[in-house]
Amino acid sequence: MLNFFSTLRNKQISLFMFNLIIAIWLGAILNIGFYHQVHTLTPYFGVKAILFLAATLVILVATYYAVLQILNWKWTAKIFAILLIFIGGFSSYFVNTLGVIISPDQI
Repeated sequence: MLNFFSTLRNKQISLFMFNLIIAIWLGAILNIGFYHQVHTLTPYFGVKAILFLAATLVILVATYYAVLQILNWKWTAKIFAILLIFIGGFSSYFVNTLGVIISPDQI
């Protein structure tokens, strides 16, 4: 079991895969409250609602990925990832737990 963790720790991933993992985390996991609101406000029901949410998720993850591909290169990838994960985590906590609405004026 320890051998598995040591090989996993030493495994290198490409910048493409790193950006994809960060985009999935930011787009899918941290925006669960957003998807709940979209599901509540959507006029669709049943399979159409699920497909609409899936399309929204894909568009959001693709947008994050495109921005990360433009901004990140080998030397700045970890810095941008750390900043985005912390900012996204704090924002997600405040929105989901405290019910705070973050507007563009506050940013």
